[in-house]
Amino acid sequence: MILRWNQPLPDRADILLQKVGYQRFRPRHNPEQESFVIPLGKGFYPRFHAYIHRDDEQEVVITLHLDQTPCTYVGGTAHAGEYDAETSPALAQEAERIRTSFLRISKFSSHSQQLQHPWFTRLLFKIFGE
Repeated sequence: MILRWNQPLPDRADILLQKVGYQRFRPRHNPEQESFVIPLGKGFYPRFHAYIHRDDEQEVVITLHLDQTPCTYVGGTAHAGEYDAETSPALAQEAERIRTSFLRISKFSSHSQQLQHPWFTRLLFKIFGE
């Protein structure tokens, strides 16, 4: 499943994913490729697995899937996973959780930035005094 974010973010997308519970993960078979995972239980599987990149329009693109089990043969990278939100309610629900969390964090950040503007500070001093 692909999530696209074309609005300004208050922070880097990797940091925002960590704020919603994801951990950095570098697979052994490809250590240069950074990704993020969030386990669904006590073990390492099942887990949601996300990759972040920017497309040609500089939109943040998050590729998300649900890893059900680890690879079943030595040296392989293939595993049982769910990639389509239409057939995986859990994947659709996680994508919506990420989207709403990014929205909430963005709104909170813009509200915090408004509090730092000088005109707002002057207004507070007029109302409440020094």
